[in-house]
Amino acid sequence: MVRLYLFAEGQTEQTFADNLIKPHLAQYQVYMHNPMLIAHARKKGYVHRGGGGNYTPMKNDIIRFLKQEKSSDVLFTTMIDLYAIHPDFPGLAEAEVVRQDPFKRVEFLEQRFAEDIDDQRFIPYIQLHEYEAYLFSDPACFEYLSSGNTKGIEALQAIVSQYQTPELINDGLQTA
Repeated sequence: MVRLYLFAEGQTEQTFADNLIKPHLAQYQVYMHNPMLIAHARKKGYVHRGGGGNYTPMKNDIIRFLKQEKSSDVLFTTMIDLYAIHPDFPGLAEAEVVRQDPFKRVEFLEQRFAEDIDDQRFIPYIQLHEYEAYLFSDPACFEYLSSGNTKGIEALQAIVSQYQTPELINDGLQTA
C-alpha cells in the first residue's frame, strides 16, 4: 500500500481532501494521511498555516516531512491555488511568458516546484484557480440542496456555459 501526505493551502482544501480525496484513493490502495495545512509564516513560535503566504515556510514544511519519512512507498503532494501565489514561488517570474496559457503556466510552475524540492517522491499539484471553481464543474449537483429553486442552478449554468472550463471563471481579484 502506498502512503500519501497532502499539504493543503487552506482549510477548505484540507476538508475537501479529507472528505473526498482520501476515501477515493483508499479504493486504490493509497492511504492518505490526514491533510496538513501548509505553514506560510513563522513568528516567535507562532506558525501561520493556510491561505496564501511565503514560499519558504511551505518548502521547509515539505522538506521536513520528506526527511522524516525515508521510505520509497511514501509520496508527497500539495493542493495549492495558482491565484495570488506568493511572488517568491520558484519560477513565477519566468512563467509570465506563458501567462496566456494557464495550463502551461501551471505545468511550468509544478516543474519548478518539483525541481526546488528535489525529491522524486514529491509530486506537486497546483490548482489553476481557487478550490471554489470545482463548484462550477456540475451546477446540477446542487439540486438536492435547492428545494426546487432552479433559478440559482440556471444562473450557475449560464456562467459555466461562457467558459471552456470552470477553472477559467475566476481569474481576477473581484472573481477569485
